[in-house]
Amino acid sequence: MRVEIQKIALYVLSILAVVLGLLGYTYNTEYRYPEVPVGFPVETALHGCGYPTEPAWHYAATPQQIRNKAEIYPEAAEFSAGYFKYGLTNQDMDITADVVEGEVPLLLQWDKRWGYELYGTNYMGNNACGPTALAIVYAGLTGKTDQTPYDIAQYAVGQGMYVSGQGTRWELMEVGGTHLGLRVQRLWKDENAIKAGLLDGKLMVVYVRKGDFTVGGHFIVIAGTTDDNKLIVRDPNSRENSAVTWDFDRVMEQSGCWWQFNL
Repeated sequence: MRVEIQKIALYVLSILAVVLGLLGYTYNTEYRYPEVPVGFPVETALHGCGYPTEPAWHYAATPQQIRNKAEIYPEAAEFSAGYFKYGLTNQDMDITADVVEGEVPLLLQWDKRWGYELYGTNYMGNNACGPTALAIVYAGLTGKTDQTPYDIAQYAVGQGMYVSGQGTRWELMEVGGTHLGLRVQRLWKDENAIKAGLLDGKLMVVYVRKGDFTVGGHFIVIAGTTDDNKLIVRDPNSRENSAVTWDFDRVMEQSGCWWQFNL
């Protein structure tokens, strides 16, 4: 019995030594997060610490899927750097301050309020563009704040609208939009119908393929048009893309399907 106890004790001590050794190695080591775009405040990207680096053990505690986000989309450096501070606690998901009646808000899938929550087998910050796009449309049309991207993501999972390894099914736009009390019509890539809907003030969700907006597949919102017929975009994955207007033909070339929404 004594020998067995000694073996167990040695085993536990060995594991403890390894863990402490790793912590000792990384505690005073700093890891520089992926490049932050020019003009983007580093202190914001690194959740207010005021330094361009973070202890490596903070980085080690961040899931690989979240680390990868900023490597693919540098604009999301704030999201990747914030997991240690925000990802381990429940965040207030209230979007009241984001929604102004008569305007189409920009909600980001990698917002700290819900971006670290799981959406199927991944994190919302990585793959919840569909639910976030639908939340943008709902808030923009109704002015209501009772449906956050997280709420719609949970609905999507419950309705089987999430496909592991792929993301949101296209059907969420119609099924989810109808569930939210919206009128939805799938327009596919009917250019005449799309332009007519835009002229009539309808909101659109567009599924785009690899190109200006994504390295894979992605949902964006068309919030309207300018006087010179450029598209006003609300991209759930990018403030930068949402801050400029886009040529209709350029978006059309990258699109796979369009949906029209109104009350």
